[in-house]
Amino acid sequence: MRENTHTMKYAKQLELFQILFKNGKLETGRLLGMDVGDRYVGLAVSNPLNEIASPHSVLIRKQSNINSIADKLQELVTRFSLVGFVIGYPLPLYHFQRPQVGYASEDVR
Repeated sequence: MRENTHTMKYAKQLELFQILFKNGKLETGRLLGMDVGDRYVGLAVSNPLNEIASPHSVLIRKQSNINSIADKLQELVTRFSLVGFVIGYPLPLYHFQRPQVGYASEDVR
């Protein structure tokens, strides 16, 4: 098994853009998009140039299968040589914070 020498970190949108385009050129490497809901996690994988993401799969989100989800994410990191995650952050509708915001924030930590 190949050892991963990269460290992933939390980055806000502007910081992610700056990281991807540092030194005036696009850094290559696929990203995994995650849409975290209360029951499911939708996954999408970008192309190597991060121009577009295609749907990949949906994971069922339960407390009892957290290890299974972690194993699946590690498998995807290895399989696609992922360099980072992009986690959807649902915007509040009508000034009410949606519960999914808390789910995504807790899962990233």
